[in-house]
Amino acid sequence: MIIKPLKKNVLLAELAINKVTESGIIIESNQGVGESKKAKVLAVGPDCTEVVVDDIVLLDWSKGKVVTLKEGQRIMISENDIAAIL
Repeated sequence: MIIKPLKKNVLLAELAINKVTESGIIIESNQGVGESKKAKVLAVGPDCTEVVVDDIVLLDWSKGKVVTLKEGQRIMISENDIAAIL
């Protein structure tokens, strides 16, 4: 399924934030809802002026709408709700 964001909307994929201990054990992040997370921009609407595809951004995950695709869960969010480009 192809999703094309409209207006100032942006389609994002959350970046996995895992910590690796010295012995090589991977510990998943315990970030809660509403905390800032990093995501990769997958697609942008025609009115977006600040972000482009493949940017890594910082956002409040709870501000967006979760979209479930074959590839997994993605988030659709307004460009105005993106806090920063990393």
